[in-house]
Amino acid sequence: MAGLFPGRVNMENIGICITFSKIFDHMFLIDNMEHDLKEIANSGIKAVELSIRDTNDIDSESLIYNLKKNRLKLVTIATGLIRKIDSITLMDKKSNREIVIERIVKMMDLLNKADSKEKYILIGFVKGELREGNNWEQMKLLKGSLLELVDLAKERDVKILLEIINRGDTNLLNTISEGADFISQFENQNIKLVIDTYHMSLDEKDISASIIRGREYIECIHLSDDNRLNPGMGKINFKKIISTLKEINYKGYLMFECRTAKDKYMELCLGYDNIAKISQEVNYNV
Repeated sequence: MAGLFPGRVNMENIGICITFSKIFDHMFLIDNMEHDLKEIANSGIKAVELSIRDTNDIDSESLIYNLKKNRLKLVTIATGLIRKIDSITLMDKKSNREIVIERIVKMMDLLNKADSKEKYILIGFVKGELREGNNWEQMKLLKGSLLELVDLAKERDVKILLEIINRGDTNLLNTISEGADFISQFENQNIKLVIDTYHMSLDEKDISASIIRGREYIECIHLSDDNRLNPGMGKINFKKIISTLKEINYKGYLMFECRTAKDKYMELCLGYDNIAKISQEVNYNV
């Protein structure tokens, strides 16, 4: 399906979050790998963030083949399904943490097989939730797990991205400022932040000001409107956000992470064309 905006901007660093699981309905569901990836590429998308529970759950060879066939780059693997399905996190008891880390290492290896220049592991929901009791000890376990992952990722030329998620979904690291303060403790350039316009619309008092303050730590941005649909289908001021990204000279990926209302292909094209049009208006080149 071709784009809808006449004279559309060719955005090189535009991507989409996909999954094979119906559990996460805020991502593009892959029903037919060959067909869906072809349509994603036809929309103008260049890169993919894949959400999986375990590399054993998918046909990795077929995925890589179809991505390359459609000139799509696998740049990120998201890990939230590990917790959503198996209820294990990076701040659990040792045996659970070991399972999570083992699976994430296999995801790193899959990224290397896909052979993209940029390679990220996204840590969001799987980081865990603070429970009643010793919060300091729980955070110590999380930090220890992340330090281990950062080192393992560095060995494989992969970078760790910590996702900022709104307080309605988690009680831990809900704002860009909180995330920046947390990862600044690592003194390591191999861990950065991924921020999300939907989450920011709920917990950031001033989205643009928060982006500017956190500019040093932001490596990737998820795009969706305040209703979790594609940009332009809700009330978020994306022109202001894109103008802010231009101001801070942001060159990272913009990844669509959106729920579908009716037609996932049509809505993806509309979202892409809306961001492309805004980018053209403010002279922002990604």
